Amino acid sequence: MDKLFKIPLLDDFKQVTDDLISNLYNLENLKHAKILSEEDSRNAKEEIKKCILESNFDFDLLNKILESKQYNESKITHFITCCKQRKSELLVSTVMHINSAHGEIVQDFDWLLKLVIGTSDLKTMKYPLLQLLLLTATKTGNKDKRVYDVSKDILDKMINVLEEAINT
Repeated sequence: MDKLFKIPLLDDFKQVTDDLISNLYNLENLKHAKILSEEDSRNAKEEIKKCILESNFDFDLLNKILESKQYNESKITHFITCCKQRKSELLVSTVMHINSAHGEIVQDFDWLLKLVIGTSDLKTMKYPLLQLLLLTATKTGNKDKRVYDVSKDILDKMINVLEEAINT
């Protein structure tokens, strides 16, 4: 993080800080490659994550940590302000990142109800088909779309599990 706080121009510092904090857990390329190298950006991200976790999202404590390193006061103020503005995003992305270390996590889901119609000389059949679509993500950021056909028995079990979870 030393290289981040040693960026000479305040406007450049603000641009890089906003970009780093907005993409703290993303692997995508950042927009500030001319100001801070890719390796320095990765290191700064890791140090930012470490500081935020050590301070337990307490930005007063984070402010004290940064002041103890004798960084520029206006840069510290902007950094803390940027973190406070994105506190909920940071918290969600941190939880998602930590949870995804143990396996895939569900980011979104959707239901589809299809009516399957088949015909033959012997009979005409109609039956509903319920599908559950899950959008999952891994720690590396890879996203996967999974489709599950849900039978009546599985649906009953899911409803029972959800009701039990609500009641406990």
